Amino acid sequence: MALIVDIVRSVLCTSWLNLLLFFVPIGYVAYFLNINSTLIFIFNALAIVPLSSLLTDVTEKIASDAGDTVGAILNISLGNLVELILFVALKNDQIRVVQASILGSILVNLLLILGSALLTTKLPDQEFLHDAAGTQLLGSLLFVSVFTFLMPTAFDHTFRGTDGAEAMSLKMSRISAVMILLIYILYFIHEIKTRTPPHDLEAATHDEENDDATLFDGQDHPTHVSFGPRTDRIISYVMLILTSTFMSVSAEFLASAIDDVIRQGHLSESLIGLIIMPIVGNVAEYATVVVVAARDNMGLALAVSVGSSIQIALCVTPLTVIAGWIMDRPLMLTFNLFEIATLFGSVLLVNFLILGEGVSGPLRSSGLKGGLMCACYVIIG
Repeated sequence: MALIVDIVRSVLCTSWLNLLLFFVPIGYVAYFLNINSTLIFIFNALAIVPLSSLLTDVTEKIASDAGDTVGAILNISLGNLVELILFVALKNDQIRVVQASILGSILVNLLLILGSALLTTKLPDQEFLHDAAGTQLLGSLLFVSVFTFLMPTAFDHTFRGTDGAEAMSLKMSRISAVMILLIYILYFIHEIKTRTPPHDLEAATHDEENDDATLFDGQDHPTHVSFGPRTDRIISYVMLILTSTFMSVSAEFLASAIDDVIRQGHLSESLIGLIIMPIVGNVAEYATVVVVAARDNMGLALAVSVGSSIQIALCVTPLTVIAGWIMDRPLMLTFNLFEIATLFGSVLLVNFLILGEGVSGPLRSSGLKGGLMCACYVIIG
């Protein structure tokens, strides 16, 4: 009994986000009682926030014991909440929400999370952009990400209205998804051989976040309890199973309420997909990156935020399209003019302000750059 109490205490004290775990049973009760679609959506969205943080933490703990390659695969398959929500929404045939969520998740990481980190840090650019080759690679991959969305979209707009145009667009999207996944595999192999993969960097950020974001700092009882290597490993696997299960159920309940919320006129598909779901899915990462930036570790914050955008564009997106192919869902990589313009503009902005060289004058101020990026995100929203 004492062991269970210590485990619960260590989980709850890890981060202030875990206070929101109380919304997990509330969301389930709201769903089974069918009280209101909007409340079901809100409660389960709030429940997903701490579950995503716990899932990421426990995945990284297991990954650190499994080695770099296996650990990276675990992080890709289990450490990405966006992927889970997209698959659930895709299963429910919410194609438009899935498309908007893909784009919205990229924009949240590029503009809101990175911009907030720049507002938090006190470092000037020249102190954290020391890896010219690394930043050039990130910038190049961001433009590759835009290209992978731009080509199917341009094809669709060019031939729209002609016989068989939709079928051709779907075929092109699926072929593009396979090619995009191959690009990511090449990038993944390159990162394994040359440096720590960006998605593994998140483990370090969560370690730093846990140091600062504990609920009971300064009190007598510890915030982390060590049970020994074997017990810790068992606890990690149990937590992985439980968290994944709760996350899947909450994501299912959230997705099931989307149609009713849209039908009632409270929210549109674009707003849910482009703004709400990406923010909910990235709250834990948002808190992590901001804490790391506050510690003036902007190089790490930059790698995580931009790296997450690249992972969503080059890994999560093609996997979602391929999953739709398997489930016979017509998910295409085609977007409207506003969406593709926001993506292109955001990538151009990040490359010019953050990853590009030769920026001088007042734009050397990280705070000013962060403010500009957050303002652009508000304009999009």
